[in-house]
Amino acid sequence: MISTTLARAREHLKAAGVPHSTAALLVGLRPSTLTSAFREVSKLDSLKEADLLTVSARCVELRENFKPFGLPEDRESLQALIDGLMSGRLTLEKIRQSVTDLLGQ
Repeated sequence: MISTTLARAREHLKAAGVPHSTAALLVGLRPSTLTSAFREVSKLDSLKEADLLTVSARCVELRENFKPFGLPEDRESLQALIDGLMSGRLTLEKIRQSVTDLLGQ
């Protein structure tokens, strides 16, 4: 059975529509390593699981604030958004306001 942390990260990724392969790269893992962990073939260390949970939660937040648009499909753009949130250069409020302004609402 996979850990609670890994299960929550998987749920977040599904909700955000982020492929497991992209999520793996965002936290510095090979996609096959993450797939193996999800399939219970191998285990991730707790720090990597925590990183994955944090990144996956940010993806959900970004997805919600980008509505009705989707998240960027390329890893580099998604990484830049997550890095911006983590550093404080971006906020969810700024993103939501930009989307609202773009839609003229």
